Amino acid sequence: MSIKAVRRMASYLMKCGGTRVVMDSTHLEDIEKSITKDDVRILIRKGYVWASPKKGVPRTRGRMHADRLRAGRGRGAGKRKGTANARLNSKSVWMARVRSQRKLLKSLKLQGAVVEGYRDAYTKIKGGAIKDKSHLMIFLKEKGYLNEKALKPKQQESK
Repeated sequence: MSIKAVRRMASYLMKCGGTRVVMDSTHLEDIEKSITKDDVRILIRKGYVWASPKKGVPRTRGRMHADRLRAGRGRGAGKRKGTANARLNSKSVWMARVRSQRKLLKSLKLQGAVVEGYRDAYTKIKGGAIKDKSHLMIFLKEKGYLNEKALKPKQQESK
């Protein structure tokens, strides 16, 4: 049988492409004599036919690039393609901000630090009048809604 046919059968048996099939040049007569798949299996077992290893793609440059990006390189205006909203969704930012403010307000209410102005502060948060947690604390102090005696010591330090 021709070497082409042996290559085809060997690639099928070894589950690889035909270009990866390598044949021992010193045993070409034995290879040409093989007719069936069983003959090719015997050649593979004997080591006259084998598959060369996969090459793969080196990730070295990719890892180096990722390291540089983590360090803050290549993130300037010249590298940006999408809008600011596409890169960091403004809705997600808004939700994170509102949720953190509501969580703080709720914890203050449970501690007993905020009693009367809870609803007022909550609506201000919802309306976007309060921009962050520190601003919320300032708002509560100015309006006189904050009972500082009821605050936990950890809460007082984080101001």
